[in-house]
Amino acid sequence: MKTKTTSGNRQNHSSRAASSRQRTGNILVVTCVTFAVISVAMIIGYSFAGLYFVNNRLQTSADEIALAGAKKLNDRDRIGQMNNMVARCRQLVYSSRQDYEETKKVFPDLENFAEPLLTEARDSAGLLEKERQRVSSLAETEAMTAMRQRFDDVKTTYAMTLPWMKVDEPQLRDLKVGRVDDVESNVEELKHFGDLDKNDVAQGYVLDLQAPAMRLYKGELPDGMRLPGDDNDLVFKLSSLPAPVDNTIAPARVMLPNRVEPATAGNAPSAARVSLRLKVETGLGFSSGGVLHSTGAASTTGACLQQ
Repeated sequence: MKTKTTSGNRQNHSSRAASSRQRTGNILVVTCVTFAVISVAMIIGYSFAGLYFVNNRLQTSADEIALAGAKKLNDRDRIGQMNNMVARCRQLVYSSRQDYEETKKVFPDLENFAEPLLTEARDSAGLLEKERQRVSSLAETEAMTAMRQRFDDVKTTYAMTLPWMKVDEPQLRDLKVGRVDDVESNVEELKHFGDLDKNDVAQGYVLDLQAPAMRLYKGELPDGMRLPGDDNDLVFKLSSLPAPVDNTIAPARVMLPNRVEPATAGNAPSAARVSLRLKVETGLGFSSGGVLHSTGAASTTGACLQQ
């Protein structure tokens, strides 16, 4: 009887031990599966967080590159000063023409003295136009160079390979310069000659806004601001540039890319735009790779106060 009881106890003990081993095995399996799921979730989380970080960084780089170029465009207020000189040279030619015509009419004997002054004013307008074109070309070239240099500095900091993500070097898709939409010239309307003032308003050369808004000459006119009469052959073009408001000069600033428009041919640009692309692989499978695109734009520094 005692033997049977001992045998039964052994069987129960063996049964409990087997059951315990089975439960231990099940817990181990569940633990392994849970760990695997958590690991996959962490990899996915790191991948998406990495993509978000890289995308933001690419946008920041695009803005920095565009800002580097924009700052060069109106370096030392060269566009603003050129606009002011063009507007004043235009008035000088108009004034010289009036003096010449009045001299011929009232003092015909002095015509030979008045004509050289008119010729000098017209010649200065031609020379100023050539200089304006040179400054416009120089500003664009220096802005492009600044953007490329900034891109070269930035691109080498991107490439990295992690277990959950691989990032290549960014590529430069496009570099452009242009103007900001709805921004006219920085030159306030010059009121010294009544007939010329009326002509400018009639021809639509002045931005007609209600007071207390400034009355500015329009920028980027395709044919420029032509003078009436015999001096209509001369070209007077003003580039688009923010005017100072309440003695405050607009700083170079990042802006929305869709606000950058192509500059009219021959005019100095006042905004820069850059587009970048970046290949990224998340390491989550065959089709986990992709390309990020970012576009940045910036406006140049506004004009200084008129002297």
